[in-house]
Amino acid sequence: MPKENTTVYIILGLLNHEDLSGYDIKKKIDVMISGFWEVGYGQIYPTLAKLVAEELVIKHKGTGSKGPEKNIYSITDKGRELLKEWVMLPEQKEYTKYEILLKLFSEAWFRMRAILRGLKTSRNGIYRIFS
Repeated sequence: MPKENTTVYIILGLLNHEDLSGYDIKKKIDVMISGFWEVGYGQIYPTLAKLVAEELVIKHKGTGSKGPEKNIYSITDKGRELLKEWVMLPEQKEYTKYEILLKLFSEAWFRMRAILRGLKTSRNGIYRIFS
């Protein structure tokens, strides 16, 4: 099963609580979920355009948190239904990459090679003694 675009559901989840501009969506993401999930502006605006095209979100003019008129986004009933379906699905298995574990594995491999060289040298020495 292909990996879902989780950004879609993050945005729908935020819009399920209140109407927001793209800027305000990014601010909320930074405050609320950036500790465990990263989303950049480069993901937010294309995702919003896709959500509008699929009629999951509507765009209208309004005032954002930073003054002048902005595009404000609201979730539609169709978007709310999709969000509800996603929330009810079992979680997909996550594969996290930890560079430190890769380094530890590599370092252990170097140690193992050194240990094996030492054992080989010891074995050869023992063979010479008993030959």
